[in-house]
Amino acid sequence: MPNCPACHGVSTYEGFTLEAIRDWGTEELIAKAVAAQEAATVAQPAAEAAAPVEATD
Repeated sequence: MPNCPACHGVSTYEGFTLEAIRDWGTEELIAKAVAAQEAATVAQPAAEAAAPVEATD
């Protein structure tokens, strides 16, 4: 991860659970988090179905 050329700081990202967002988030933020989680849940089974299956002979 590259440092900022101006201040030499490093950006980090910390994910939050939906429960945590419900504790402190606005209604709009909670709705966005719910929609994102639902989209991820729908995309995950599709990705698993497309994954190659190894033979177990």
